[in-house]
Amino acid sequence: MAPNIAIPKKVEDLLGKMTPPEKIGQMVQVSGSGPIPDDLKHRIREGRIGSMLNVTDPGTSMELQRIRLKPQETGTVISDLPACTLGFHDSGSRYVVERGKFRLWVGGDSQASLTAGFEIIG
Repeated sequence: MAPNIAIPKKVEDLLGKMTPPEKIGQMVQVSGSGPIPDDLKHRIREGRIGSMLNVTDPGTSMELQRIRLKPQETGTVISDLPACTLGFHDSGSRYVVERGKFRLWVGGDSQASLTAGFEIIG
């Protein structure tokens, strides 16, 4: 998919590639923390889990991502990153979100080459 295609078109294209069980799986949310049971790993690999709630440990989060993709396999990630999550507290203790253009790198280390840009305008 070309990066300049609108998000709704990307979603439509992605849904068109999914099987009915994968589509149903995206509606399933699982809550939990700690070690990931084997049966849950199996359901994640099959695309039968749409999201995990209450996963706060970075190691668990990374393991969940690795479970879904086979080695050398790629996938599409559509993410909602609200601007309010990108703020900080300034010297006056006010929470501010700065406007501007930003780049996001995705990968397993600091040498990541997959990147996307976004702009905060308001």
